Amino acid sequence: TEAYPYLVKTVEDVVAIREKASLETPTYFRLENDIDMTSVENWIPINWDAEFARQIHFDGNGKTIANFAPKTWNDVNIDGEPVVASYPSFFGVLWGSCKDLTFTNAVIADAASSAGILAGYAGTTDKPAVVTNVSVQGTVTAAINRVGGLAGVAVSSTFTNCSADVAVTTTSTDAGGFVGYVQGTSTFTNCNVKVALVSKAVEKCRCGGFIGWNRATETTIENCHVLEGSTITDESGRTEKKISN
Repeated sequence: TEAYPYLVKTVEDVVAIREKASLETPTYFRLENDIDMTSVENWIPINWDAEFARQIHFDGNGKTIANFAPKTWNDVNIDGEPVVASYPSFFGVLWGSCKDLTFTNAVIADAASSAGILAGYAGTTDKPAVVTNVSVQGTVTAAINRVGGLAGVAVSSTFTNCSADVAVTTTSTDAGGFVGYVQGTSTFTNCNVKVALVSKAVEKCRCGGFIGWNRATETTIENCHVLEGSTITDESGRTEKKISN
């Protein structure tokens, strides 16, 4: 509960979050220590299946998750057969909230569905997400559209005081340093990104330093910045956009 959250103290506790998260009621977690996830080679995104029914409120408590770099994303289906989980990221689909958390040296490699370090989807149409004071640093590479440094897609979500320092490489469309694709009603306030974005898309890319494609009509962006030193480059380097401020 909110008053008595699960206390996440070890790598094993992090791995157990998915099992502990209820499919019926909101579940609360608080990170008690910095965590090094080097030993975790397979990761099942916490909320990627079952109609995204796990509502999670995660208090990072000012701590850091380092070296989140799974080599595989394997789950099992209801028949016990292996399946590759969608939305490669920490949460998969974040429904609920995440605050006061830092990721360092994260690697999301060869994603085959919407991906980001924190979430593939931050919110859905009827399951909003609130992200506050979260920072991510690392790399995201994908062969699919809708990828970003922090989240692949933002839907009905609110981001406040967040940052991303990332390298993003895509062979498809809708790629952004912060979020790849925005729909629904989302708000971004006091958020910054520094990105080296490389597009290998053959035709259109819809790439942006902050958002790849803002498809929503009710997006609010206030006091957000793509920082100096950020770049957007095509596969061969024929065109490069250097961002000075």
